[in-house]
Amino acid sequence: MKKLKLISIVLFLFLSTVFADNKKEDLYGGKFTRVVGEINPKTKGDWNKFYPLNIGDFWEFIEKDTTTLFGITRRLNFSIAKEIIADTLMPNGIVYKKIKMWNCANSVNREIKYSFQRADSLGKIYTYLNNSDKLLYDLTKNKNETYPSPFENFFWKVLEKYYVVGFSDTLLAIDIALFDSTNIRKYSETIIENFGVVFYQGNLRDDYLNPEGSFWGAVIDGAVYGDMIVLKQEIDWREFYPLRIGNFWKYMGYVGAIPLTISRRVLADTITSDGDKYFKIREIDHTFGYTYYTYDMVDSQGQICRWNLRESKKELIYSLSSCIGDTLASFVTSFVWRMNEKWRNALHIKLFPDINFQTRSFVRDIGLSETTGDLYMIGLVGAIINGVAFGDTTITSVENIIYNPLKSFELFQNYPNPFNSLTTIKFYLPKSADISLQVYNLQGQLLKTILSKNMNEGMHMVFWNGRNDENKELPSGIYFCRLTVNNQQSRIKKLTLLK
Repeated sequence: MKKLKLISIVLFLFLSTVFADNKKEDLYGGKFTRVVGEINPKTKGDWNKFYPLNIGDFWEFIEKDTTTLFGITRRLNFSIAKEIIADTLMPNGIVYKKIKMWNCANSVNREIKYSFQRADSLGKIYTYLNNSDKLLYDLTKNKNETYPSPFENFFWKVLEKYYVVGFSDTLLAIDIALFDSTNIRKYSETIIENFGVVFYQGNLRDDYLNPEGSFWGAVIDGAVYGDMIVLKQEIDWREFYPLRIGNFWKYMGYVGAIPLTISRRVLADTITSDGDKYFKIREIDHTFGYTYYTYDMVDSQGQICRWNLRESKKELIYSLSSCIGDTLASFVTSFVWRMNEKWRNALHIKLFPDINFQTRSFVRDIGLSETTGDLYMIGLVGAIINGVAFGDTTITSVENIIYNPLKSFELFQNYPNPFNSLTTIKFYLPKSADISLQVYNLQGQLLKTILSKNMNEGMHMVFWNGRNDENKELPSGIYFCRLTVNNQQSRIKKLTLLK
């Protein structure tokens, strides 16, 4: 346990400067900081600029919502975009700005919403609703004052006015909330001078659980603010997976109670039959003593692809430029990779539905920084990137002569165990062999053949989803996993499935 704590400390120190700008405890995506001491400012500023409504103005929000997976409530993140797209003359004879708001994540099926708003020079914002001009906001109201909203049976109340510092300027912030006729708070917003709405929380319709959205970046009157990492991104995503001959990464962690040391090195580049250049990467598990090779490439959009040698084809592994909330097919049937968190310098994806805590984290200019699973974690402790060394890059064993503690084939205990709907099974072969990996019930009936093929020497890992050969879910209970080698010798482990 002390060793694992040391690994965590080393990893924290190694990556702290990278994440420093992403973990602030400031307001609304870490872009604004509240000024202490300003209790209730009254009015301020040029109302013509307070609530920007210029054609081309664009905002990115990160919205958080909740879902329930296997009885556990999870918080999910989505990318939300808002843009002023046109001047529109409405039937009442008034020109409004047409505003488009939509979710770009492929995991969310929400229709695009349009609204029509205008601002006067006196701090009032109006919206076109039910064929008439309705007051949407009155920015001049003071703390605890109320005023009618354009929504039937709801009224606005000013909760607070205060100052924030953001983008080298001191700005007025206004917190307001919508209350229903019974004085129950249903929805709230924060409006910040020169930026408009930067935070929202709640739901008038109660058709899904209490979403909240925070400002992440914007283009206002042609100027860029914050992090444009969703639709108007200007990042070369190759920087999150640097592939150059000689680049090296060292990871430490554990599987179950067994400490792990793993290294990866870019050995060479090659042109495959599809005409693209791939980089040959060697990964060594210095604990279990196995080595395997992959051929990877990454383009400027962060599409990380791997060349499948057996089938001579390209396979998409990760998509780093995805919107938050986007999903991509994973190595596990019926599960997807989901882009869950994203900053300018780091991003985090997870397997969804997230029951086994399979995650991947990437750091700009460094690459893959952490991999986790249930009872499994490796974190980066050192790297050599483009000739520059970071952290601990020493390997105690000679890289090309690996210590192999296993002299015969072995089937390891699955993890997690007990498991809900997915478990990992690992086995080791000292030399290539014909193997079968099968699941039986207590009566000795064969339920599932997970593998039946010739496999090379080394450590292998497969997943079982608690289903039989007919793809039907099995009930909770005790099962047995049997590894047979060359139709002669077997190893058996007990698996416990809990629904």
